[in-house]
Amino acid sequence: DYIYKVLERFNMQNAKPVSTPMAGHFKLSKDQCPSSQEEVKYMTRVPYASAVGSLMYAM
Repeated sequence: DYIYKVLERFNMQNAKPVSTPMAGHFKLSKDQCPSSQEEVKYMTRVPYASAVGSLMYAM
């Protein structure tokens, strides 16, 4: 029940469950970081820390 509330809070209620959300062969790099001021400003409004905290609480 808690997980469903978290998914709704972050507008992810239609997400499909998977065992690994990202395949192991994908690599993250600095090139994927926001590069313009507009992108940086947008990303400051995305509540990633809150989402991660909510998921950690569920564990």
